[in-house]
Amino acid sequence: MIRAGADPVRAAAAVNVVARTWREWMARARGEVPKRPAGPELRDLARQVEWALGDAFAGTALRLNRTDPKAWLRRADAREEAERSREEAEHPPPSVPVVEHGLLDRVKAVKVMKILDKAGVLGDWREEAEVPGTLVDEGREQ
Repeated sequence: MIRAGADPVRAAAAVNVVARTWREWMARARGEVPKRPAGPELRDLARQVEWALGDAFAGTALRLNRTDPKAWLRRADAREEAERSREEAEHPPPSVPVVEHGLLDRVKAVKVMKILDKAGVLGDWREEAEVPGTLVDEGREQ
């Protein structure tokens, strides 16, 4: 039934499995219920459901691509965005403080170069930057 396009919960109900029981089985198969781990039968059932869902979605996508390519592209874009949002929700980026700074104008940049040169932190940059008129050239002490 799922391969033909039925929702897994409704397919389970068609064979007399209550929705709550079905959801618990799938949660156990995914390892979300540590107190009641799934046995090999539940894990196999979940794997078969995933394969059937994959077949159903792939078949639908192929038919839609042939009959209405624009709708297929819209759906693909929407699915990609939903997947990206789900990934970001499940795995948020590390909390790093945001440092906001403005770009230096040429005058400030030259001043910074002079300060860094006096401090000796630029190393031997003079040979590496022998292009007259560059920012590095302007920052040199005369």
